[in-house]
Amino acid sequence: MKRDIEAFKAVREAVGYNFNIMADANDGYEQNFDWAVRMLRECAPYEMYWMEEIFPETTKIYRRLHTVLNQSNVKIPIAEGEDVRDVDQFQSYLEEELFNFIQPDMRTVGFSNILRGAKMAGEHGVSLIPHNWASEIGKLMSILCAVIQKNITFAEDDRYHTLAIDASGYLFRDGQWTAPDRPGWGIRLNDHYDYFQRNNEEAVIS
Repeated sequence: MKRDIEAFKAVREAVGYNFNIMADANDGYEQNFDWAVRMLRECAPYEMYWMEEIFPETTKIYRRLHTVLNQSNVKIPIAEGEDVRDVDQFQSYLEEELFNFIQPDMRTVGFSNILRGAKMAGEHGVSLIPHNWASEIGKLMSILCAVIQKNITFAEDDRYHTLAIDASGYLFRDGQWTAPDRPGWGIRLNDHYDYFQRNNEEAVIS
């Protein structure tokens, strides 16, 4: 816990206050509720944009956290939900106003369900940020969802790339993605994929 607090403060000191900093605990505080509260209290003055996955998705523990944070006047938004596979499961969390951001996984939930979940979340004033990891197409799908649905405001971008597709129509500039006007996903298979793949395999072998 102390290391997490020190790390967050150090990042804020390094980048200043012109950047959003999100924290992801990977459910690491599941058995340490009091530690979680202390960490959030001490990080609150340093403007944590959201706290993600501090516990597994359990209504009871997030209800308790919500109550304690309100009593302490700690205003850190809570993000959760990358392990949820059915967006309808978010309904109880939304009705109780336990999460500020929900994060169903793009690859397992799917494009149309992400949009349906976003509409559901929007009825409660909540944003949906699609979870995505190691999938360039998943990232591009998230960007297109954001074009369609106003309460999708971020796309998770881990800088994963595949040589199989040409996604050059998507542009990232000044912190924002711009989607192309091409039909479908706005991508095409790369004409030189086989060439790149062979070179990559030869480089690995050598």
